[in-house]
Amino acid sequence: MRDLLPRTVLNKKKHGFGLPFGIWLTEHAGLQELVRDALAGLKDRGIVRPEFIDLLIGKRLSEHASYYGELVWVLTVLELWFRQRERSRNKSGYDGAARTQAAAAYRDI
Repeated sequence: MRDLLPRTVLNKKKHGFGLPFGIWLTEHAGLQELVRDALAGLKDRGIVRPEFIDLLIGKRLSEHASYYGELVWVLTVLELWFRQRERSRNKSGYDGAARTQAAAAYRDI
């Protein structure tokens, strides 16, 4: 490779690349459905303001899909992670409600 490529290319630091998620989202109905479902779940959790998600999907994404698509991707994956974690905890017999009640009782002491 040293004979073919300039030294600047060979010595260049590695860097990531972005997914064209926003572009894909505008073109694929199945992906749109997945995102709509995931972001509805995230809105119900109260972690992200519902108005922000509505603005992101309703206006921002159509204005600049490649830019805002990354944020939509992150929020979608966050919700999917929450769901997977909940399924795993349910299978293991984890009782999140009991733990929350115990933590609340401890704070009241």
